[in-house]
Amino acid sequence: MYKPLPDSLEIKDSEIHGQGVFAKEDINAHCFLGIAHHFFNDDMSRTPLGGFLNHNSDDPNAGIVYNEENSVVHTLRKIHKGEEITVHYKLYDI
Repeated sequence: MYKPLPDSLEIKDSEIHGQGVFAKEDINAHCFLGIAHHFFNDDMSRTPLGGFLNHNSDDPNAGIVYNEENSVVHTLRKIHKGEEITVHYKLYDI
């Protein structure tokens, strides 16, 4: 069953930009966080996870991996409770 966000994440005000996605508990490195986008032919649908991820080019703690059907978010390192989930908008090999 699809869930907009996993139980370990929440959306709240961000110091980076507007609102962001935050860890409600410690999350290990290389964990699957969820689907950020669905691709349908030439259309794209953004999920709440994808819509609230903020960009951090200096030290992102998560990455987005794309395939033909969707893009998914994985942690790049351990993320601590209360930490904002950030990505650098580029492709990662995990």
